[in-house]
Amino acid sequence: MKKVALVFFPILFCMQTSFAQDDSKNSVSVTPIEGGKIISTFNDQTKGDFYGVDLGYQIKDVSIDASYLDMHNVSLQGMAGSKGLLGSSYGLTANLNMTLFNVSNTAVICAPGIGFEYITQTFHTDGNLIVGSHLNFALQAGIGFETPLSSSVKLKMMANLSHFSNASIKLPNDGLNIATISLSLVKSIGHDGPLLQKEAWGTDDKTSFEFGIGAGLRGYVKTGYFYNQQHVGMYLTDSAEKKEHSSNLYQIGIYAGYNYRVNSVFGLRVGTDAVYYTHPFSYDNFFKTYQASFSSYDQMSLGVSIGADLNLGRLAFAANYGRYVHSKFLDPTVHDYWTFGPKYYVTDWMALTVKVYFHGIESGYANFGLTFRI
Repeated sequence: MKKVALVFFPILFCMQTSFAQDDSKNSVSVTPIEGGKIISTFNDQTKGDFYGVDLGYQIKDVSIDASYLDMHNVSLQGMAGSKGLLGSSYGLTANLNMTLFNVSNTAVICAPGIGFEYITQTFHTDGNLIVGSHLNFALQAGIGFETPLSSSVKLKMMANLSHFSNASIKLPNDGLNIATISLSLVKSIGHDGPLLQKEAWGTDDKTSFEFGIGAGLRGYVKTGYFYNQQHVGMYLTDSAEKKEHSSNLYQIGIYAGYNYRVNSVFGLRVGTDAVYYTHPFSYDNFFKTYQASFSSYDQMSLGVSIGADLNLGRLAFAANYGRYVHSKFLDPTVHDYWTFGPKYYVTDWMALTVKVYFHGIESGYANFGLTFRI
């Protein structure tokens, strides 16, 4: 099973639940992190323990979490001298705490989140074959329970999954998937928290049409496998070159779709995605045009997709799964794609958008642009 789906599908599950909390107070939490599992799409898996700490400040349903992970004891299996390759990471994420149901005084909760992660060691600076840039996107999902110990203190236990990657802005970008089980104390600090706006902001329309346009940049591939002209997998011989080169592999993405709002929070969507590649793939210019599974002989790909929206006032999250109806990729097995990303509505009809395109577990590029709702 594709490893990114371990994070992605729990978030979709959380999208379909209510997230009202009974507690009206702000709170702080401290969560030590010890052990767990780090999984990567890299050819050799990781081994070794890691530890860290997470500090959170919660305002009603939303918490802001700052985290630290020490991964110096982690190594790649089968690769001598790789211990300490991953270094440390510092994260800042925003998380929703959604109540699925209550059992007596105990709440069973789901907590998706999104943010940024700074990883100290990269391929270009320290030979980290998994991480291509210091700054990465963070996508998280957790499920667990919260039970009161006193009138102001709660015990919170969660099973968490986190994914860190830079959306292929710089390569390599195999990404890190980190699984942990956490136990934390949540302390109410006695201040009333503002209510989270849960209605879809700015419109009462049951249906709407959506049009989006944006652009993104993908970095040059530095290490990994590729298909040759006979579609035989081969290892990229350029893997020893760690020097950073400015990429000109731009993509322009266009989306047009139809939305149906099931309720104030959850909506369904269907649409079409067109992507324009400024530099299609050529064997004559391999290292300047190769984009792994996104290497396209044609300058245009076209697909149709279905998905869902999570509406949280001005902020919304959209996820779609699609099938190409026109494509000409170097990898002949590529037929499907999926997209995920947030939208922030600056007016009731226009939103700032970030959307990441994926082939399976491989991210193609992050599309930054505008979405218009009619």
